[in-house]
Amino acid sequence: MKQTLNLFLLLLLCLFLTGCYGKAELDDLAYVIAMGADIAPNGKEGEIQITYQVAIPLKITGENNETGKKTFTTYTTCAPSLSIANSQINTVSSKKIDLSHVSLILYSKELAQKGLEGHVNSLISNVAIRPRTIVAICKESAKEFLENVTPTLESSPARYYDLLISSFQETSRSAKTEILDFYTASQSIDRVPIAAICELNDHHEAKFSSVAVFRGLQYIGELKESLLMGHLLLTSTFHKASLAIPYPEESAKNITITIQAKQKPIIHVTITNGVPHATILLRVDSHLDSNGSSIDLYQTKTMEELNTLIEEKIKQIVDDYLQQTITLQADSAGLGKFAKKNYLTWNAFQKENWKEIYPNLTYQIQVESNLNVSQIIHNSLPEFPK
Repeated sequence: MKQTLNLFLLLLLCLFLTGCYGKAELDDLAYVIAMGADIAPNGKEGEIQITYQVAIPLKITGENNETGKKTFTTYTTCAPSLSIANSQINTVSSKKIDLSHVSLILYSKELAQKGLEGHVNSLISNVAIRPRTIVAICKESAKEFLENVTPTLESSPARYYDLLISSFQETSRSAKTEILDFYTASQSIDRVPIAAICELNDHHEAKFSSVAVFRGLQYIGELKESLLMGHLLLTSTFHKASLAIPYPEESAKNITITIQAKQKPIIHVTITNGVPHATILLRVDSHLDSNGSSIDLYQTKTMEELNTLIEEKIKQIVDDYLQQTITLQADSAGLGKFAKKNYLTWNAFQKENWKEIYPNLTYQIQVESNLNVSQIIHNSLPEFPK
């Protein structure tokens, strides 16, 4: 009995003495911070060109950390799939490719126009890639972008991408598009996927602006950058943005207003005889930043007039945005999710063919603005004799 107990304890002890099989030292890994995909230059059917942007840790950390192109290197290969491309890069890189820190996935516009079927699926199924990784479309080739981008003010390229795409919270000129949401929307019947559009400026800095619209996983067009505020408002992702409002009495001068989301939009969608109708209520807080005119905005009547101008401006932006989505025949704002609330079963909503009837959309927009002018001090200077 004693021997049996000792043998059991010995076997139990073995469970706690196992080694770290499959472990990897941090210094043995090559951390990919961005990936790009282009049409294979050799024209071989079924292959794509994949570019890996890999961080150089010694250039990022330490006392002599640097910025710009010195903080990364790139590897490019052509392969039929991501896993094969990884294997090919591992044969030329002294360190093993690691995808757990990828911040940005780029597709060239040319490849996106052909369709991304199969490519996005492989990224979603790869356990190393985080589902919240940003997916974007670049106007030039992804290879050229990743080789020439020059991060500024940031030593970490990964953080550089994260901060840039997050700028939509302040500017409303782009949208945060993640690989999981992109793939989910491509499989949905009540919306279409979108992806941020990026390009390099004259100083080789990355610029995210506007969004690309897809039907399924095929690029069909892009939304005007000036109308992205409408998209953010309707999708509850709007934070704040600045607007220049020309005042009728002094149209040559602008009044600058900061708009902030007050609450989520109230949207109701009904379908009658194959014609969807949406009623939209948007409530925002408006703050006067600067008064470029000589008008005293503290007068009640003047404040009411300005508030009306703000509401009309926002309404026009949302109206123009919806008109563009109707032209593209693509529900990029996801209004379909409000329509399906009217149906008891999924099959009943599916029979409506939302994507087919969306171009028939009619809508009614109401905007309520709460204007605050207390941040601006108005002083009238006395007139002096000439």
